[in-house]
Amino acid sequence: MRSKPRIVTPTNSEQRDEAKAERLSLLAEFLKSCRARTQPESLGLPVRPRRRNPGLSRAEVATLASISVDWYTWLEQGRDIQPSIRVLDSLADVFRLTPAERRHLYALTEHAVMPTKAQDADIQIMQRLIAHLPEAPAIILSKDWQILGQNGAADEFFSDWTHVSPDRKNILYLFFTEEIFTKHLRNWEWHAKITIRQFRAIYASEIGNPLFVDLIELLSRVSPEFRDWWARPDVTGRDDGRKEFDHPSLGYRDYDYTILRPAENQAVEVVIFMPCSKYSVS
Repeated sequence: MRSKPRIVTPTNSEQRDEAKAERLSLLAEFLKSCRARTQPESLGLPVRPRRRNPGLSRAEVATLASISVDWYTWLEQGRDIQPSIRVLDSLADVFRLTPAERRHLYALTEHAVMPTKAQDADIQIMQRLIAHLPEAPAIILSKDWQILGQNGAADEFFSDWTHVSPDRKNILYLFFTEEIFTKHLRNWEWHAKITIRQFRAIYASEIGNPLFVDLIELLSRVSPEFRDWWARPDVTGRDDGRKEFDHPSLGYRDYDYTILRPAENQAVEVVIFMPCSKYSVS
């Protein structure tokens, strides 16, 4: 009597190894495809007539992304190495990946976080959106809360911030240093503590990022309140809410604010302050 064939079920470990091998293979093929389609002249590189293969060379990619040729070669060979978020952002910039392609690159390298760099196209769309909000101050922020743009209503109510140096044009920095917040925002201390909790939650995925580190160190020097409250471990999410101001020239203003982000890039957001009351013209 012929025995039945034995069915061998892969173990969890074997399944993980197979999944990793497939992921590394897909990553290698994706990088090769991106490199092949990227034209040197689009990045300002000289066009050499005797290129054997289309697109960039591995050496050119490595130079443009500020990584070693060997290290990039290992990625294209499907070796089991783990690129950092910063390296992924650099490669995405070199290949000019779309937001969907960036997410795919992150997924193939097992990074759960989104890219940390705001895209020009997203900023332009947001700028067009808030330009149509003449009565609602609106501000566009990067992931580290640098101000990337704002509308005329924000210029009038908050400031156009031309008196602030570019490296300090950050909403967290301004929240602790500008009188429109520290003096004219009702319950400023309560709002400031909430703001710190929100920023600390974002910082958890950016530990060591110089943009965040430099901002925290700067604020710790110039604001005793920030220094004390930053030392606490509390966190909270980015929620909608309400703020009330006693504006020095416009008088009392109350706003419901909401936060919007592009579906394809969570590294940029727009904060819109919607008037709650009807105001008389000053």
